[in-house]
Amino acid sequence: MTDARYQELLARLLDQELSAAEADELAATLRTNPQRAADIRQHLALWDLYSQDHAAERSAHAFELAWRTRLAAEADAADFVAQTTRQFANAPGAGAAQACSPAFRRSADIRRADRLKAGLPTWNWRSALALAASVVLLLGLGVWYFGPTIGEPVLVDVKGTGVSVERGTEFVAAIRGMRLLPGDVLRIGTNASVGLAFGAEQTRIDLESETELKLISFASGKRLQLRSGKLEAAVARQRLFRPMIVTTPNAQARVLGTQFTLKATTSRTELRVDEGKVRLTDTRNGEAEPVPAGYYAVVAAATKLAALPQTGSIFREYWTNLPGKRYDTDLTIHPAFPDHPNEREWLNRLETPNGWGDDYGARWRGFLHPPGSGDYRMSLAASDDAGLYLSPDDQPENKVKVLMSRINTVPQDYWQSESPLGLFGLKAGHRYHIEVIHKAGKGPDHLSVTWKRPDGKIEIIPGEYLSPFKPKPKEANREKR
Repeated sequence: MTDARYQELLARLLDQELSAAEADELAATLRTNPQRAADIRQHLALWDLYSQDHAAERSAHAFELAWRTRLAAEADAADFVAQTTRQFANAPGAGAAQACSPAFRRSADIRRADRLKAGLPTWNWRSALALAASVVLLLGLGVWYFGPTIGEPVLVDVKGTGVSVERGTEFVAAIRGMRLLPGDVLRIGTNASVGLAFGAEQTRIDLESETELKLISFASGKRLQLRSGKLEAAVARQRLFRPMIVTTPNAQARVLGTQFTLKATTSRTELRVDEGKVRLTDTRNGEAEPVPAGYYAVVAAATKLAALPQTGSIFREYWTNLPGKRYDTDLTIHPAFPDHPNEREWLNRLETPNGWGDDYGARWRGFLHPPGSGDYRMSLAASDDAGLYLSPDDQPENKVKVLMSRINTVPQDYWQSESPLGLFGLKAGHRYHIEVIHKAGKGPDHLSVTWKRPDGKIEIIPGEYLSPFKPKPKEANREKR
């Protein structure tokens, strides 16, 4: 296990976000790495001290995972750990204080009362160890949560020309190895790119062409201002109270450790998260949304701030060796439809290549993510037969058939039409369930769904504005015919 992965799992453990599989992964490395075992033993002991005063805030599930990890890190406490784990596991959803068995609590109370009657101190060797450990571990807490952020930004990659650094009233040509200072403004010209690294911290930020980034400060956590353009970042675990903060003209992203992409213009911010979690705030109204891995969110006018599944593809299933040309009779009434397709795939736009095959049926399912609010005119072209279904929201059960396939209509006439046919009012920041059912016979075959956007652009709907439908577990595990 790499150091970066270990730090990620340790952070998830302390944040109560560790899954059972991740707990097993962490335990496996602790058994073979004494240094990491000692490190996590300190963090877990401190976690125990904190939880004694905040028991109600910690779930039984979180306690169970913590003790499972401790079992690997501290073998001599195996009996106590096993007992505690069983107690917490048998009380799902309860706090730590409620999870302990009544008999265990009564026996502890009796022992304490006996010692008081005899004039003996009520604390035992466990209490002494906890007290001694608390001093050391509180120092560790200060280092972990309040210590200085490691690393200052250095240019590690400068590609192309037209990359400059504005420093006060001067403009300096950017070169590899250049150390950046608070207040510097990086400007990346056309056909250029820049990479920033932060020493041994294993944090890297890549800036694309036509991007402007200001480095505000580093003393109390990294503070950056993305004025325009695009950055991609892989951020190592930051201190809890010293996160990386990236502002744009209308939003703020709070980062503790993750991989993400941020795009900004004067009126729109788009965040995509690949690992970890980023908190995105609309600075115009204070609304905030946690965006987890595999999701994206947009801050813009007339756009609802929400975490949505990342776009890029649409889900397609197909059934082969099906004669006929009508989807509503030759495909949908076939015994293999809809539960037993021959194959599944994910494609990067809503189109089947010409000449894909003969005598087959197909179903496309996914979600449509309009890039802006307004009226979209859609066109469905297919041979031999197809239907387009659209929901007013993201619920498949609300879908209605809105278009049948067009084969002989002249495209230019269709796009200029004032007919309501194929015209839909859609909102940015929302997603809409979309489905296409297609039946092809023999001979040339094709299918495509094209739209005319509010800005006038006409295109086959690309994966950039689509996300795939995810089959339910029982549906995804069905055997292929």
